[in-house]
Amino acid sequence: MTTLLPAPVDDGIFPPDLDELMVRVAQGDTDAFAEVYDLSSSRVLGLVTQVGRGRTPAEEVMLDVFTTVWRSAPEYRAFEGSAWAWIVKIALRRAIAAGRHATPGVAATS
Repeated sequence: MTTLLPAPVDDGIFPPDLDELMVRVAQGDTDAFAEVYDLSSSRVLGLVTQVGRGRTPAEEVMLDVFTTVWRSAPEYRAFEGSAWAWIVKIALRRAIAAGRHATPGVAATS
């Protein structure tokens, strides 16, 4: 099966091969997943920290995000958008959900 990828674009955010890495992750390539994690984890952590506002430890949300990325990789469709946009969508949903499920008035402890 051939997967059609959009033309690589260097947007200054991520190298153009992030989409190709996600295709490999979808095929179960753990090395590609490690590269995706290395390329995007610090930005995902920053995002979930901003959205979650400390209600739930951001590291826990980030772990959930990347677990979802690994498990849902076969659902990634490069023709629908970039891998980074797909990861951000997952991260936003997880961070918002974590905020909804947090106990009001209880600060997360480290």
